[in-house]
Amino acid sequence: MEHRCGERLSMRLPATVHKTNGEAVRVTIRNLSSGGAYVELPADRSILRGLVELELCLPGEEPRSCLWRAYVIRQQADGAGLMFDDRWSAERLPFLAALRSVQRSVQRSVQRSARTSMQSRAVEAQNS
Repeated sequence: MEHRCGERLSMRLPATVHKTNGEAVRVTIRNLSSGGAYVELPADRSILRGLVELELCLPGEEPRSCLWRAYVIRQQADGAGLMFDDRWSAERLPFLAALRSVQRSVQRSVQRSARTSMQSRAVEAQNS
């Protein structure tokens, strides 16, 4: 049974996990929600425990950076599940809304590009 709250956004967003000992680990966020994230870890740094901070930057014309406290709740060979500290949830919501907007814009752009490509191939086929 899954215990997630909120919409989960699939992505591949670079980020950094800061451990309590000061070590910074470069990760890739595979999915993100208002309650947590799943991060892909490099093979040589696959151990995260306890409290960490996830630093990420929203891509775009005006990049915005955030640093959120999280607890490592699950560790797997390829990554870790993080649960965000609820004290900062109000801060995450506008960030997630902006990220969702960027993600939808990219999806629309890809769909338009695919339609244009299909139309071009159809015209070429008719002309040959």
